[in-house]
Amino acid sequence: MVRQAASDAAGAAAATMGPDLLADLRASLDAIDADIVDLVARRIGVARELGLAKRSSGMPLFQPEREAAVVRRAAARARELGLDEEALRALFWALIAQCRNAQAEAPS
Repeated sequence: MVRQAASDAAGAAAATMGPDLLADLRASLDAIDADIVDLVARRIGVARELGLAKRSSGMPLFQPEREAAVVRRAAARARELGLDEEALRALFWALIAQCRNAQAEAPS
């Protein structure tokens, strides 16, 4: 019932916005999404370089304390911005897993 009311309210708000505003907002989201993908690709590229540097210096690839610190910082930033802290934690753990895989797969 509450979901339906929220959905109805969102639909009514969208109807009053007009198609041009909706198109503009969707275009903004599309651009942000592209930026996010670009940043993820950049982070993974740096992670590959980091993997090579760790290997050449004899450091372990897996550093759980560093990973936990990254997630804590992201959660703190989310909290500052009024975002869902747990959702950002989950997102960053997934991102870290991708970067860890990139480090492991980087050629020696």
